[in-house]
Amino acid sequence: MEQVNSSIAAYLNAMADLQQTSADSLEIVMKELRANEQGEE
Repeated sequence: MEQVNSSIAAYLNAMADLQQTSADSLEIVMKELRANEQGEE
């Protein structure tokens, strides 16, 4: 059971890291899109 809990914790930590990386990337994309929209006006 200890190994299962450890595996679940590792999985959840990896998912949290993936979520943070995705959010960081999306933030950059949104900033670029806003900059492009403002440049076209």
